[in-house]
Amino acid sequence: MATPEAEFDADPLVLYRQSCLDHSLLEQEEEARLLLRARRGDRAALTRLVEANQRLVMSIARRYYHAGMTGDLSLMDLVQWGNIGLLEAIRRWDGRRLRFSTYAVWWIRAWVRRSGLTRGGTLTRTAREGDLIVRIRRARNALHIQLGRDPTLDEI
Repeated sequence: MATPEAEFDADPLVLYRQSCLDHSLLEQEEEARLLLRARRGDRAALTRLVEANQRLVMSIARRYYHAGMTGDLSLMDLVQWGNIGLLEAIRRWDGRRLRFSTYAVWWIRAWVRRSGLTRGGTLTRTAREGDLIVRIRRARNALHIQLGRDPTLDEI
């Protein structure tokens, strides 16, 4: 059994991942009830929703982190921005649209992507500039595969 001192030495990311697994996923009906309660100001319902969706936030943040689109941001930074996106999804979800998790993915991705594009480098960029950088990288990679060599600036 681990000592309390060993717990303080553990990597915060590992502890966070373990805590994500401690919370069960929600059934669709329970999720809808919690969303209604959270929108009425019930902090316990909001907490349960956030805890139940942490795996989703973590998976999206990891995808962007490993894609190298985050500049100087750590994975935990991206998770925090993803949590902001999750809270925004909870605030805006109206129940008539898609299932909540499908709707939340869009908001989580948007906040993680924007944080990586605008805050992730040495220089701060606008979201539009960050989007342009992503498009240029994709074009360069596609041309590299198509041509079998690094494309020139004119080809990009």
